[in-house]
Amino acid sequence: MRFFIFVIFFFNFWVAQAYDFENSNSIILNTNYFSDSVAVADKIENDGLFLSENNFYFSKNWSLKLSPQLLATYGSAEKKSRAELDAKEARLTYAGSKLTVDFGFLNIKKIGPDLIDPLDYFQPRDWQNPLAARKLSVAGLQIEFEPLKNLTLTAIYVPENRISKLPRQTSLWYPRENKLPLSTDDTKATLPENPEYQITSNSLEKKSDAKNNYLIKLKYSLQDFDFYLQASESLAVVPIITPTLTGTLISLNPIEIVLQNPIQLDVVWKKNKNYGAGFVQSFSNYGLIAKLFYNYNITPDDENQQGAFAIEKQLQDLILIYEFSRSEKKLQAVSTTLTSTNSIFSNAHALAARLSYSENLKFKLGVFLEANTQGVVAIANIEYHLTDNLFAELQRTELSGQKNSLIGLFQNNDVTSFKISALF
Repeated sequence: MRFFIFVIFFFNFWVAQAYDFENSNSIILNTNYFSDSVAVADKIENDGLFLSENNFYFSKNWSLKLSPQLLATYGSAEKKSRAELDAKEARLTYAGSKLTVDFGFLNIKKIGPDLIDPLDYFQPRDWQNPLAARKLSVAGLQIEFEPLKNLTLTAIYVPENRISKLPRQTSLWYPRENKLPLSTDDTKATLPENPEYQITSNSLEKKSDAKNNYLIKLKYSLQDFDFYLQASESLAVVPIITPTLTGTLISLNPIEIVLQNPIQLDVVWKKNKNYGAGFVQSFSNYGLIAKLFYNYNITPDDENQQGAFAIEKQLQDLILIYEFSRSEKKLQAVSTTLTSTNSIFSNAHALAARLSYSENLKFKLGVFLEANTQGVVAIANIEYHLTDNLFAELQRTELSGQKNSLIGLFQNNDVTSFKISALF
């Protein structure tokens, strides 16, 4: 109670000191209908988000941004509802002519391609919905310095990072296909009918991995050209997930086992080092933007590199985007864990189209293809603005792929989503 009173007093103190104030709020309600679920009661998953963005301006140089958000999941009696309070941002900012300093919970600006960005790895994610994973803010210090007119140096320091959030135990986003992707040819694990999951641990490989994470970025800008260099040491965006082999042994050579419910999952996060570069070139006269980015990733077990090329073309009310990514491992070490054998970016293609049919009606189409495993994610979206501050979205997502692909593991997770968003 004392802490709560202190927070209220501190908040009111800052409000009283501010000479200007801006506020905007939004509520998003979303329903997902998983058409391939066996039981009708298990087909629906609901979630909601309330976000309040508040900007306080104390002087020409000092400001405070508070953006608390409340996430809620709700549904049938079998699925317990729950709410989580987090902060999209909560930072104190000093903005000078050549120096900008942010302190607090940070949300870092994205610089690479819209769909496949090799340099967008520093912040942890909320993987409640793997296809629309939100970034989680990190508590730290960010400094931007402009020593020259066209040159910007950014340094971010996070004393202790946070690990990503995983889907709830009752989430329909867990795979329901009857095979697991394997990392070895001599082991095959089969899921039981109507699989259930239990995360036994969600932890760091070493406690020190979350400490003293940093990112350094250099940006050089011309009129229609931006060049970036970036280096960091931080937690991986995707963990190592290993199921416990508890079940019925069918064969010893090769090893074949039918897992039993609940399937226990061990989740481990490791620290990675990253070194990357990229550029963005705008051709304003042609309505064209080209992006090329590269990242070299060093993990405790392996090294891999990823490159991505993106091109965006605007034709009046239509925007077309094509992105290509290729990644490969350097060491190709043999793994003994039951994890995915193929990265979804080994040979990936993404195509998206956004059409503003009118001021109120918008269409979006997107296809992601991992060519090596024929993994496909296809998305169709319709957005209609009922008013300036109220709009609805209807979306259909289809997934398919080979058994040894990460996307193929979610082959039975096709979903139709309906979303209502209100701004005030």
